[in-house]
Amino acid sequence: MKKTANSLHLQLNKSGYICEERFALGISHAITTKPVGGAFLFGPAGTGKSYLPMMLAEILKRKLFFFQCSPGTREDDLVLKMLPSEETKSGIAIEESVVYESAVKSNEEKVILVLDEWDKTRPTADGFFLDFLQYGRLSIPGRSIRANLSNMTIFFTSNNERDISEALLRRFPKIDVNPLGVDIISKALSLTHKGHPHIGNVLSLYYRTLQSGMTKPATIQEIRQLLDAVTSVNSIGAECDWDELVYMYITKTPENHELLRSVQDKDINDPVVNQRNAIDVSAFGVIPTAKNGGDNKASRMPHLIDVKCIDASFEISKLDIAPKDVTCMLEYDDENYTDAVALALNGEGLTDNPADLHWATVSSGAIVSGKLRLLKDIAKYYKILQMNTAKRNISGEIMFVEPYVTYNNMCEFVSINSNGGRADIIIKKATDKEIIGKWSRGWNKYEVDFRWTVEAGFEVIIPANTSAYDDFLYMCNNTGNGGINWYYGTVDGYAPEQSVMCMLSDIKKFYAYGEFTAKNTVGAKDYAYYTFNHSPAGQDRALNFNMPMLDAISSKVTRTSRLTTYKGSGFEVKLHNRIKNSVPAKWSIRITDAFDSDLLLALEDWITYEANRFPLYVSIKAPGYAIGDELCSKYGWHRISDRLLSVKGSTYQYCILYEDVIIFVCCINNRRMSSDHEKANDMIKKAFKFLKGWRKAGSTLGQ
Repeated sequence: MKKTANSLHLQLNKSGYICEERFALGISHAITTKPVGGAFLFGPAGTGKSYLPMMLAEILKRKLFFFQCSPGTREDDLVLKMLPSEETKSGIAIEESVVYESAVKSNEEKVILVLDEWDKTRPTADGFFLDFLQYGRLSIPGRSIRANLSNMTIFFTSNNERDISEALLRRFPKIDVNPLGVDIISKALSLTHKGHPHIGNVLSLYYRTLQSGMTKPATIQEIRQLLDAVTSVNSIGAECDWDELVYMYITKTPENHELLRSVQDKDINDPVVNQRNAIDVSAFGVIPTAKNGGDNKASRMPHLIDVKCIDASFEISKLDIAPKDVTCMLEYDDENYTDAVALALNGEGLTDNPADLHWATVSSGAIVSGKLRLLKDIAKYYKILQMNTAKRNISGEIMFVEPYVTYNNMCEFVSINSNGGRADIIIKKATDKEIIGKWSRGWNKYEVDFRWTVEAGFEVIIPANTSAYDDFLYMCNNTGNGGINWYYGTVDGYAPEQSVMCMLSDIKKFYAYGEFTAKNTVGAKDYAYYTFNHSPAGQDRALNFNMPMLDAISSKVTRTSRLTTYKGSGFEVKLHNRIKNSVPAKWSIRITDAFDSDLLLALEDWITYEANRFPLYVSIKAPGYAIGDELCSKYGWHRISDRLLSVKGSTYQYCILYEDVIIFVCCINNRRMSSDHEKANDMIKKAFKFLKGWRKAGSTLGQ
């Protein structure tokens, strides 16, 4: 093994991968590990973790398969990949990924598989690979393969962004790929730049990158590029700026540059570095700039926006909103205008007037609006409302409304928030028809004004550029310390339409999802409307979407760069093409009438809720508690709890009662749906008959 390690060490160094002999010994052990050779390569960025397996593939004459993991990569992505195609109806072709291809090839020859930045994958991917390493099996729709594990060498690289499961770590040796020592860098540079007058200078520079805490130290390649640049500039007799060259080739960001600058005067104790030549300042003349007193015009190009006379100014509008009707007033500046434009683009779009953004108007040094906005939609305005004092100090306020807040809801609100807990409340005026007050976090020095009336419900004014947004949102949802459970709090903040589905699917825990999550379904003509702030079923790429079936049952498919809309009898599905961390960030489904049962088959991998329940509902504004008594006494419904009833003999037909709202629910269980297409459609028709009947009867109940 020692002889093998020596040989590998020499070959790696000869190929340009400079390393120590003990490191090569560890690699030699790793690639001969049974039953599968390989290793976990841990270390900071820029240390050569990804480059090592590439060199090994060349040295060992093995076919290389490289898979680049991205944030949120899941096990399905390791097996399948999506490619654009003009030959498919959807415009997407699904093919095997390099992981699947490597498994196939392993039955013919020895291969090296690299799973680069494995720590970016979802934790569930660890379990997937445990099975593969045990049995060598992979499956895709229509076929499967069993790899010859003895012919595979697998390398996982990691920057330590997440913990790797202990079970997976036990399968391979762990090798730390640390930044190289100065002596190793010196040997590497001698191969390409022996005798260069500034080798000592760049060795000093490299050592200080290790001291500085930069996101990654300088690499051999970057140092060689710097030496080449110095040689090139000097060869033409031009002046160059050492500081600028270091920024261009080594630090590359202002943050890293400042970190390096902070350690430039520290003593260096490394004996190799101390052998360097002193930096010849005269060889690195400073380019004249405005900062150092030079002629700035002679040293830089003019701004193209000035040359082309591009005018970004526009005439503001006159305020045509009555003061009493103003619901939003924000200080006008470039950052707030940018956020206001973003809101417009995600809503009604832009107009032919830069001052008119549909939802708001630029007028008299302010961005104002007279439109009412529901409290449940507050998350849409987070960029304006959220505190960001590092960049701005902007004043302004936005008002939100929750119309279904009752007098009893306000009793609960006042009681919870005036008990000396996490927030303070001051009541300025109170009757059984109107309550006015302030809600605050004193140590954060802000106040949230609110008013409740019988006619308008709950009105709250949130100040911008404070932590009020986060605090009030937290207090209103179910996660707050002493929260009033008006809404359901999620990782993504408010996701009201998604929460409705969670609530109606998990009916035994409906109370956990917030009263106003449910109440805001009132008035809708739809029988279901769900919006998800993530890709279907959390999948990472559109390749997992059952689009062919959606295409088949849709009467109209509309595609733009931003949105794909599928419309069919009784349904509308929208897939937002907005990408967040390499995944579609949003999708929605709207049910307007009886639909083809194939729709649920198309969506079964998109929605993964308990028992695969797909809830349809009808919400009615009516005295819910009184109606509950009537449903039990006159219509034979069964009372599960004070606020939950079910149709006798059914576990899928029930209703939820509130003081002023009642919600009738009929859940379609996809798993129990008949495989007979006609029978399945008949089941759906019966569900709509049930819901339409109670929607019609709702106006007469309780009278």
